[in-house]
Amino acid sequence: MELSVYDWVYQIIVEGIKYILIAHYFLGFVFSKRKVACFLFLYILLIPAVEYLDNRYIIFSYYYAWGGVLLIGLFKEGLKEKIKAFFIIWFLIALVDALIVMLYVMLPTVIFTNQNKEKVMIFGCLGAVFWGVMAFKSKKMQQYTKNFWKRLSNLEYILSLAVLAVGSLFVGGMQGSLDNTTKISMRSTTFILGVIVMLVFTIVLALFLHTKQSKRQLEEINRLNVQYLELQKKYYKDSLNQYEDMRRFRHDINHHLYILSELSREDKVAELKGYIGTMAESYEKMRGIHSGNFIADCLISHTLYQLKGKETFTFDMEGRFPETFFMEDIDFCILLSNLLENAKEALEKIAGECMLQIEVKYFRQWFYLIVRNSTDKDTIDFQVTSKQDRRNHGYGVQNISRIAEKYNGTVQWNCENGMAEVKLKFNVERLK
Repeated sequence: MELSVYDWVYQIIVEGIKYILIAHYFLGFVFSKRKVACFLFLYILLIPAVEYLDNRYIIFSYYYAWGGVLLIGLFKEGLKEKIKAFFIIWFLIALVDALIVMLYVMLPTVIFTNQNKEKVMIFGCLGAVFWGVMAFKSKKMQQYTKNFWKRLSNLEYILSLAVLAVGSLFVGGMQGSLDNTTKISMRSTTFILGVIVMLVFTIVLALFLHTKQSKRQLEEINRLNVQYLELQKKYYKDSLNQYEDMRRFRHDINHHLYILSELSREDKVAELKGYIGTMAESYEKMRGIHSGNFIADCLISHTLYQLKGKETFTFDMEGRFPETFFMEDIDFCILLSNLLENAKEALEKIAGECMLQIEVKYFRQWFYLIVRNSTDKDTIDFQVTSKQDRRNHGYGVQNISRIAEKYNGTVQWNCENGMAEVKLKFNVERLK
């Protein structure tokens, strides 16, 4: 199997671009910051050695493995995700290329064979142009495919892969019929029918998976609505308890004033300052939060009430939320409640002084939400829950990431010097 330098350049550049575009823009793969140029360059240097072997199976597997090498070397996702993505991407590339060939063979008086390598490369380049246009123009489709890919269960993936694998063999057989295996008058018709059948299978599979995922999404929304109502009940209950605490504080105010008067009369300055400080701390724990947003007030007040038993706990908030937020109420509730729940769990493990900070700010078109809390750990794996019941917990980080992604935001996780920090950033102008 003789391959020219143009064949190798085509495989390395054109086919490589297709894998990169689909993985990054449609499956949401993130580029790795590791130095992988040497690894990729070494793979390219092996081309002469592979061609020297002059074995069609080795050469075939070698340049088709190039897509897998790119996924492994350029992106930071796990190996399992990369292997799964490789097969899906390979099929998508083959399907688009086959559709382009189909459009060509539909032209009158066209006789196409796979031996015409120049035309094969031209069709492949047109496929790369297609994916490039889709990557830079179709933002809504990209967001849909990213969410679709991430919600795909293992069983659904296996089903998809099985259908796509059979379809790939079917389309490949139809494309092979364009050679000398059938009569010239039937080749184009056979190939077109094969591609149409494969498209029908693909559309049916996509509709089936879309319906199943939509059902799961509706169930998740229903579960979150129930959770939201429960949260409101907790807030009203905590508000009643807070009101009772305030009534008791006001009832005891005369006793406090008497003690302050006695300490002042006896010139006990140190004791007087200490008593005033204790009263101020008690009042701070009881008074309500006014952050500018009703949902934020509910969630923050609920969290502070749960932490009121910690004598050495301090809370600080900078900035205010807008009364009308760019997020849907339920999404904002899920986001902030998970942030505060994670912070509360960390603070409850600390015996000494601890603090919780919330920072809200706007800068030009950017909205920032930063939550910091004390922690007893030097490093934290934010992807792993610290609870013993791992089956039913550990979704906090996933929910935060999911909400951020839904509104085209970014999340940064950091832990140093005994402080854990979660920083969210949103481009508000894009959401209008």
